[in-house]
Amino acid sequence: MQHGRIAAVAGGTENRFFNRAVYGKRTMGSSFKPFVFGAALQLGWNSADLLQNKRDVFVYQNQPYFPRPDHHIDNELVSMSWAGVRSENLAAVWLATHLCDHLGRLRLEEVASKVDLAPRVVDGVTEPYRLFRSRLRDRYGIILNQDLLRKAAYHKTLQHINPDLVFEGLDADYEPLKNLHYGLGFRDFMEQITAELNSGAKLTESEKKELLLRRNLLSRNFLSLSRMRRELETYLEQRTDPSVWINPDAIKNRTDNPALFYNRTANQYIFDYQSFAEADYLPLGRDEVQQYLDRLDEGSRQAFVESIRLGGVISVATHDFVKELVDQEFKNMQTLLPYSMEVLEHVHDYRTLVGLHYLVAFGKALGVESTMEPVLSFPLGSNVVTLLETTRIYEALVTGVASVFEEESGQLNNSLAVIDRIESEDGVVLYRPEPVDRTVVSPKAALALGHVLENTVKFGTGKYADQHVKLTSEDALAKDAEEFSLSVPLLGKTGTANSYTNASFFGYLPSLSNDGHSFVIPGGYSVGVYVGYDDNKAMRKGTTRITGAAGALPAWVDIVNGLIRENGYGASLDPVDLSFYGLILKRDQIGQLNLGVSAENGGLLNDPPKTIDEVSRYQPSIMTFGSIGEGGNGFKAGQEYAPFWLLDKPAQDSTVGIIAEDL
Repeated sequence: MQHGRIAAVAGGTENRFFNRAVYGKRTMGSSFKPFVFGAALQLGWNSADLLQNKRDVFVYQNQPYFPRPDHHIDNELVSMSWAGVRSENLAAVWLATHLCDHLGRLRLEEVASKVDLAPRVVDGVTEPYRLFRSRLRDRYGIILNQDLLRKAAYHKTLQHINPDLVFEGLDADYEPLKNLHYGLGFRDFMEQITAELNSGAKLTESEKKELLLRRNLLSRNFLSLSRMRRELETYLEQRTDPSVWINPDAIKNRTDNPALFYNRTANQYIFDYQSFAEADYLPLGRDEVQQYLDRLDEGSRQAFVESIRLGGVISVATHDFVKELVDQEFKNMQTLLPYSMEVLEHVHDYRTLVGLHYLVAFGKALGVESTMEPVLSFPLGSNVVTLLETTRIYEALVTGVASVFEEESGQLNNSLAVIDRIESEDGVVLYRPEPVDRTVVSPKAALALGHVLENTVKFGTGKYADQHVKLTSEDALAKDAEEFSLSVPLLGKTGTANSYTNASFFGYLPSLSNDGHSFVIPGGYSVGVYVGYDDNKAMRKGTTRITGAAGALPAWVDIVNGLIRENGYGASLDPVDLSFYGLILKRDQIGQLNLGVSAENGGLLNDPPKTIDEVSRYQPSIMTFGSIGEGGNGFKAGQEYAPFWLLDKPAQDSTVGIIAEDL
């Protein structure tokens, strides 16, 4: 595809009047992750931002979701760029649930309004509160009761708690606290898992292991630590035979009971359930502890109790401090209308709902006709779309422009992309469809996302393309050119659907610059390939699994090599410049920084930041926007607020591309 038009298409090995490339709807797997990255960049995220990349539970509308990685997790924190390079499922889902994290109330309300999730305004009249409440509650399942209001108060507290923790001397607990779930409904989820484990059903060892992992993920949250805090009070007040707590055999037989332990490695006192006790936990006798406390004055006793770490997660002092702040926020929220934006901006389900609906709206702006559902598995490609639609998505993400075809009614009709013109028998042009160009991605976001896709080809799941799409001395115009074989700069991403029912690869072949010294984005080709059975049969047999890299990428490489030969790329390049600079993808200078990263450490920026020459293509880096601190220390990520509906406005519109930190 080039500028929205189909340059070449193959619709399957047995068409039978059905063009699979245009009409066949498939799940495209991880090839949808860049789509989510692009949306995040529009809403204030930066490609160097860190994403959580570990097993976790994501609760949305009281339903737990436990996404799994499809490979070993090397880093529990990854940059957005390296989440693309390594195709990290967990980081992508985490980002989808936190898509609106950089939006304050006004921007959140603006985005919500554009996706019809804020009070409607018709002819200057705002939708009545009761109608808006009913719409959110009945259509979208946003139900606010006292428990959910307290959960919202908890999330609001965590948003601004770091300075308070520093003031209280509790800043060491900020990191574990900021990712600590509130835990509403988690006990019910755990009971369901326990019932499944005890049901007598034949479970494989891997199934049992997975259920136990899920139960463990649900066990640590703020509400469970609050229960543990109350149990600690009881533990310190009641007296019992100390031998019960010292005898190791007795400990093994009372796995549901909490106890106080001394962590010899960390030199900390831990209050936890015995089933969670680790190898270096030394159990302490309850009476022994009480006798020790009896010898302390009131201040020393309080200090000791406050230092105890609940479940090894946060200290008693931190828990009590957070609970006090949450209680205050909860009281404040009770004075507000539950479905007011002052409250909704702190409701996790609502923010997630807005983010997911933004993804759907963004897809329509990119030219997707298929119906997409706003689900947490969105970045894993759970929606069914056509090859044509996804190839169009990639062209728009890379170039920033969606070139779509519309009927006279304004309805999208992607099928027109295959028609160049319709002529009469006399050669008179009767009809020539022309694409409508819409700017949907800002230049900054398109540049940053393009570099993510380039990194994926150079260092990640698309590496086969980097190794097999090359210009050689045989392609060069000068017959006396020295021998060379240079990888062509490419952008792309693999996709593998669940159970290997579909394998795909989508990417972009840049064009040659006018001077013939480099490659550039304008005028290139977007190319998409999928491989799969019509009946969605799994493509696996024995130990063989057909992934995007194995099934679709080789065909993609053949197509791209054909384009390079057909367009005479090699003959247009200067061999002298090639031998000196190599093949580079030249980008407009719009303030970007190319900063070195540690590929082994999840693509995190080097500290202190180190600028990488763009010519050094194989030195791991992230091309992004922001500023380096004085003396070359620290990087402050730039945050651009540029949703797609702002980008088609006239240049004098001052809201386009505005930096969020300046709002």
